[in-house]
Amino acid sequence: MITKEFKIKGIIPYKFSRPFEAEKTPKTDAEKRAYAIEGIYQTDTMLFIPPRQIKAVILTGVRLCNIKIEKSMKRAADLIKALCYIEPTEIPLENGKKQLTVSDVQLVKVPCKTKTGEMIWKYDAIIPPGWSCRFKISVHEMLEMKVIERALKEGGFLMGIGGGRPDHGRFEVLS
Repeated sequence: MITKEFKIKGIIPYKFSRPFEAEKTPKTDAEKRAYAIEGIYQTDTMLFIPPRQIKAVILTGVRLCNIKIEKSMKRAADLIKALCYIEPTEIPLENGKKQLTVSDVQLVKVPCKTKTGEMIWKYDAIIPPGWSCRFKISVHEMLEMKVIERALKEGGFLMGIGGGRPDHGRFEVLS
């Protein structure tokens, strides 16, 4: 296994994607705010990004830039999923040296369409530009670290991470 540490920095806001479905549709403004807060990846002390989102960025970079790992994209995706390990399991979000908490989240009211086509208002949970995080990627010798690094850079810049991509979550790889 080859391991390398990375630091990424958000160049546009990060938008949390909802990891669950609500039991009922929030109706009041307070319920909509609570729903947005519940969709944030968080512990008691920090906000975090799950490693699966980093893998998704790498896969996106491979697809968008036509990076050759295998003859078929399906096989390349399977190899990355199986042979690329990202730690920690909860990647802390920071701003400078400060770990971000739920108090750093901005709730932004946005219009959206329901399945029936009705326009309603909801809240998105956003972290302003300048967010960052550190993580390690370990890859099996069957994959080249420089290929994974290029895919991370290209996918992060072109598509980003989290919800609402590419309008949210784009980043640069600092190291």
